[in-house]
Amino acid sequence: AMCSHGSVLSENLGGYRVTSQRKSTHQCQNAPFSKAFLGKDGYLDALIHQMKGIISQSNAKSVGVITYMNLGNIKNFDELLSKKLNLPKVQFKHFGGIRGTNEFSDLDLIFVVGRHQISRQDTVAVAETIFQTRLDDDIENMPSPVRMSDGSSKVLSNHVFTDRKVKATYDQQCRSETIQAIMRSRPFYGKGKDVFFFSNEALGEDVEVHSFFDFTYPDMPQYWEKMKEIGFVRTERRFLKELGYTEKMLVPKGRQGIIDNFIERGCRLVKVEGVTDQYKTVTYEYLVYDEGSFREYLKEKELEEVPSVGFIADLNVANSTIQTVPF
Repeated sequence: AMCSHGSVLSENLGGYRVTSQRKSTHQCQNAPFSKAFLGKDGYLDALIHQMKGIISQSNAKSVGVITYMNLGNIKNFDELLSKKLNLPKVQFKHFGGIRGTNEFSDLDLIFVVGRHQISRQDTVAVAETIFQTRLDDDIENMPSPVRMSDGSSKVLSNHVFTDRKVKATYDQQCRSETIQAIMRSRPFYGKGKDVFFFSNEALGEDVEVHSFFDFTYPDMPQYWEKMKEIGFVRTERRFLKELGYTEKMLVPKGRQGIIDNFIERGCRLVKVEGVTDQYKTVTYEYLVYDEGSFREYLKEKELEEVPSVGFIADLNVANSTIQTVPF
């Protein structure tokens, strides 16, 4: 572990606890906080409400915000978000303009909202320029490792470039900037501080996470509640109907949107294989919320999960725990 956290404040903030010594990073596990995500109706207001609650319960005397410079038509979004917290002073910066700064090193509480982004097309274009070859732009949902402060490891489901060269370019262009934002807290010296990272992007070995927390969504349709109740579901239309979706909602394009929404909120998309009574090999696809009940189901039905392919096979996640994401 990077450091010992010492004593802990008595407040329990919905699953995470704010430490009073050194630095702790708390990561949101059930929302991506991309620009598109924050542009949805009610989501920005819900974020601001949650940030104010964290400030109130932590008794922080000094606060900082690192986020996007612009959000859609909103210019200087970093400044706007800081003002919405209704504090006398909030230190703010945006991704792309933070390297080398020490302005956040003596703050009590730092919010990193979102992660540095360039478009999928631009990422591939940069990679093709660097490597002087045509590259694949495919993205796959894969388990990605998170290093925990207690020495354990967990994984979060992330959309990841399957081409190694494109992924390396993304890591250098975007992921490294997000890590820089978290490291503006200067974790190795100074007074105790807490960083709340509002994004479910797994940052691997580079960032030590003390605990996970959940974004409080402003809307919670019945099918999300049903998923929470049953724990997992096959992605065929007849099974998705059991969550409350209608035939009209499950047209091919609508069905894919439903799957994407569940993944965005933290569910894992999994393929499994089994053998029928007629000795025929079959493959099914599942959305998984509750890992424990899903693993019991696989054992009972004598099904096996199909390992993800691509660069993720190189990662040592065999002993990792899949982070179950409460809605």
